Amino acid sequence: MSWGPQVNDSLFCRISVPPQKHKKLMLGSELGSRYSIETVLSENSIKTELLLAAVDGDDRVAVHAFKLGSLQDAIMTEIRRTAQDLSGVSLEGFLPISEIVWDESSSQLYILQNINKLVPLSVLVEASEKLPEDYLWAVVFQVAQAIKTLSRQQEALGAHMSISITNIFVTDTRGTDDPSAEFLVFLGLPCLDQALHPCMLSGDVFQKSMCAPELFDSFIPDVRSDLYSLGVVIYTLVMLRKPFSLHTAENLLQSMKVREYTPICGVSEELTTLIEDLLNPQIDERPSLDYLLSLPQVQKSKTRRGIPNASHEPQVVNQESGGAPNQRSQSPRQTDLSVEPDKDGNTTLMRHVKRNNWYVAKRFVETQARSYNNEGVTALMLAARLGFVNIVKELAPYEAGMQSVSPDFEGYTAMMFAVQRNSPECVRLLMDAESGLVTKVGRTALMLAAANSHLECVKLLLAREGGLQDTEGWTSLMNAVIVCSLDAIDVLGNKERGLRTKHNNTALDLMDNFVREEDRNEVKNHLSVFEAK
Repeated sequence: MSWGPQVNDSLFCRISVPPQKHKKLMLGSELGSRYSIETVLSENSIKTELLLAAVDGDDRVAVHAFKLGSLQDAIMTEIRRTAQDLSGVSLEGFLPISEIVWDESSSQLYILQNINKLVPLSVLVEASEKLPEDYLWAVVFQVAQAIKTLSRQQEALGAHMSISITNIFVTDTRGTDDPSAEFLVFLGLPCLDQALHPCMLSGDVFQKSMCAPELFDSFIPDVRSDLYSLGVVIYTLVMLRKPFSLHTAENLLQSMKVREYTPICGVSEELTTLIEDLLNPQIDERPSLDYLLSLPQVQKSKTRRGIPNASHEPQVVNQESGGAPNQRSQSPRQTDLSVEPDKDGNTTLMRHVKRNNWYVAKRFVETQARSYNNEGVTALMLAARLGFVNIVKELAPYEAGMQSVSPDFEGYTAMMFAVQRNSPECVRLLMDAESGLVTKVGRTALMLAAANSHLECVKLLLAREGGLQDTEGWTSLMNAVIVCSLDAIDVLGNKERGLRTKHNNTALDLMDNFVREEDRNEVKNHLSVFEAK
């Protein structure tokens, strides 16, 4: 049986690893009439629906299985054409595609690749102690090199829909007693993303958690989308002993907190920072491929392990040609790490808070918290105004209790901005520290909630701020009356009945001057329960 081009060991970097023990491969169900499926097991096997191993005589193949509702003939033709195009080129670091099978009866698409003498990296790692950090940097280097090769070879920047720990393969070290055993890194399932993209998004078992979030809004072929998946891989290798579910970059840390997982730990600050940068939800702020390959730790890995034979390096695509890649991914690192305020006075902390990007923002908390921008607001106020609950929770210990110096919002607190946003979640986080604080004219957060008919916020703040009056003597109930917020009147009436303004008016007295005639009877009916004219 022909498996396409043979693997050339001289093209790949070697990594020394201790010998591992793997359980015997177990045979399972049939794939068509030719292949029997086997699950690759180890002492602590990672279970996956996407990757199986198959045997055909003396050969072993990786089977990437996708469960799809249907597969149009045109898409299947495109998949086969893509695979055929790739079979005739030198793709360093990638395994050749052996065969593609569409099983209509089970709605399964199988993509087969030769893995003779290889095992998935997940099996190797799960059967071992924690991988040393220099191995992780070596994986970063080799995967990045493979992506670079493919993106240049294909004259496009999109390499994969995703890279996962189960489609990174290494040389088989089973049964070796050599303490200096080595493995080579190869990637499976190359460059079928554009053909499969519509099907993958609707597939039952497709792991969206491995993919950059922008791929589910609009398909943007960009190396930075592939690097997001690399970030997930390295995160998985670091945290392998702590199973987790990753959905999007934005809820990564919060997801771990909810499930009592530990944030990234056990590796250097440099590797932690790299993981967070790669998982940045903002595609333009992820490191570029060139920046990644220029990192000192990656360069050290390249020089220590050796580099691929230069004669196999593909030609760089002419950037001025019609098929030039998107310039965004050829630029250096674009994550904004400047410590200088921008023209609006926003600090780096504020700029990333406004993007809901805590991964970068948190690096500047200790040095930039408690600053005001030109508008006179803090980072916490910006987060509250935008309703970013997770960031409000993180910044509250640093900035809760501060008040705006803006002429338009003089004395406003972060909780007041949260009330205007109608974000009860943010209000809950801030009410202990900021309840009772007032603006320059004595207005409270409860008054703002009543004036905006934000009922949940009214209920939250009633016990803490009910009965307070501004410099003119107005209450929250009076604010609810003039906007005809009947539900707020019902909530506030008992607590604030009978209170009068500086001009001796009650809430009921204000109705004639501030409530439209057609609304007065309804407002009066609700107020009359508490006040009598």
